[in-house]
Amino acid sequence: MPAESRSAERFGRWRAEELGETVRGSSGAGSDQDVPPAIRFVRGVARLVRQREVIENEFAEASSLSVFLLAPQPPHNAGFSRDPLLHAGQTSLGGKIWCVNAPVRMGWGADLETADHDQMFVTVTDDLGLGDCPAIILDPRPAVMRAYHYPRGLDFPDECVEVGLRADDVDIGRLSDVAERIYLQFLRTPDAQPTASRLWRDSRRHRPDSAAESKIQTLLLAAFQGALPTCRVWFEFAGVMGRADIHIVEHDPLDYLQVTHLAVLELKVLRSFSANGTPYSDSDNQTWVEQGIRQAEAYRDEHGHRVAALYCFDMRREDTGEGWFEPWHRLAQEKCVALKRWYLFATSALAREA
Repeated sequence: MPAESRSAERFGRWRAEELGETVRGSSGAGSDQDVPPAIRFVRGVARLVRQREVIENEFAEASSLSVFLLAPQPPHNAGFSRDPLLHAGQTSLGGKIWCVNAPVRMGWGADLETADHDQMFVTVTDDLGLGDCPAIILDPRPAVMRAYHYPRGLDFPDECVEVGLRADDVDIGRLSDVAERIYLQFLRTPDAQPTASRLWRDSRRHRPDSAAESKIQTLLLAAFQGALPTCRVWFEFAGVMGRADIHIVEHDPLDYLQVTHLAVLELKVLRSFSANGTPYSDSDNQTWVEQGIRQAEAYRDEHGHRVAALYCFDMRREDTGEGWFEPWHRLAQEKCVALKRWYLFATSALAREA
């Protein structure tokens, strides 16, 4: 690496304001401790479903929907029974309404006494008065079970996104889609950048902040945590070959020590000047790109990741386009490393003119 290293849109299961909360208070890589409760809820439900699939293949022939609500205490006298070991994966989930805490360690369950979709919503919103609680509906009837997340609850049925319950389809395309949304929402111009993640020291003189790379890393970390609820996402993961910027793995639902290494991402910020105005040459930037490709290759080979990528965030004075990267695309292809690049405009006016 170089020495210097808002809206209602969602990133995976994140809303922009939730991502902002994590950016302001993020630490504990690979941990849920600083993740907003609404996101811990999604991840907890996804992990619990995976456990049930492995332990009893519960959903193979199931036809009953179930509803999970982020509501640690159900209404009194509503027929709920407490299960303090829900997280152990020994309890059947189908055909019930579950009120759970954020990490989905314990829960309260009650039979869902209707198969009618509308009545199911009415039961939650009117009968129980829990329509404003974040909710997930599990539907095992399709060939591949569907999980639908309602971040603001069933009071808002139009605000629904599908949750991925397994990491089988994690590839560079899916990861780059998440990065692209973060770029468009938070990185493309200075006006888009959250206060805690300002990337420019002096944008009009094209001087990036000295911590620009680590701030981008934090934004991506939060986004991948939300978009990949069954995965663990680590930053600065140490190995013999050095420290990988972002490291994505999935643990077996029953044996935590069994790990699938999914992806390793190396990040580079390209720049024309340091934060203090020291100029960087074209050769300097080329060196960083080449180093990044070789680092991603080495990290992947050491741990056996399925995929590796170098993500370049271009903060240079001029947008040289993809042509500048042509030699490095050839090297990346030779090393089986995906190379992606995003240009960060120094002002919103420049972005509008592009």
